[in-house]
Order: sequence, then structure tokens, then C-alpha cells
Amino acid sequence: MSKNSNSKAYEAIILKRLYDGETLASCDFHWSNTNQYFCSLQDRGVKLIERWEPNKNGKGKHKERSLERSPDNIERTKELLIKWGYQL
Repeated sequence: MSKNSNSKAYEAIILKRLYDGETLASCDFHWSNTNQYFCSLQDRGVKLIERWEPNKNGKGKHKERSLERSPDNIERTKELLIKWGYQL
């Protein structure tokens, strides 16, 4: 499976969970560099909420991203999943 197919598979998992009613943040997934999938979804028109959070270990902060649960965002999620061949 190519890197692009892996990315799309991860993105589809995230979108399906959002569509199913979950509130999701990038820290909810334990994949390598999860933020990249959220940024890619943002590039596809899915709205994110971004905020700086303190690191759990040590000093500093990191940007936490979550998916907006607005009706427009859920509709965009549905459109992408259908476009990618998922039946809802």
C-alpha cells in the first residue's frame, strides 16, 4: 500500500468517527504524526479547531487540533466519505 493510500485510510477512519458522532482531537490517535492527517483534512475543506496546549512532560507547548462538529463540517465529512466510496 502506498504512502498516499495509507494517509487516505487514516483520514477516512478519522472522518468516519466524526460522522458517527465522536468528538475527535489529534491526541486521540496514537499514530505517527497524527497532526498531518488533521492538516490534510483541513486542506480538503474540513474545519479544525486549533489551540496551544502545555506539554504533559516538560516545558513548552504543542498545537492540539480537533474537528469542528458543525452541521456544515459533518456534511463536508459525508461528501468526502461518499467520494472515497464509503456507504453511509
